[in-house]
Amino acid sequence: YIASSLPPDVAASISIIGGLPPPAVREQRLRASVMLICSRFESFSYTVAEAAIQGCPIIASRVGGIPEIIQDGVNGRLYEKHDPGHLARLIVETHRNPTLASQLGAQARVDALARYQPAPVASQLVSFYREIVAREAHNAKH
Repeated sequence: YIASSLPPDVAASISIIGGLPPPAVREQRLRASVMLICSRFESFSYTVAEAAIQGCPIIASRVGGIPEIIQDGVNGRLYEKHDPGHLARLIVETHRNPTLASQLGAQARVDALARYQPAPVASQLVSFYREIVAREAHNAKH
């Protein structure tokens, strides 16, 4: 359905690549004008986080933990999983506006680096542990 909903110039630019080794995936993300992540369900999407860290523009389904990584219109685009027409519109919009795609990808990289590099993750983990220890110390006093 989606391919038939796209203008010919946009449909001709889409490649379905299939399974690739990690170095080839990284190379494809750097060359892609947009990455589609059409999950029906997710918890935390490593695929989305990895693409974001590389600055790849992302269109992803609004499922599971993906909206915790992608803020629609800020660092990517989100579509409703049962709405292929919405997905098609986002593909066309992003393909025909490379400046927008570049801005989304750049912001995705900034956000992902701020959230998923070892230092911020370790800092959040330490803060979490401190909160638990403080809560337990408070409960022990009462």
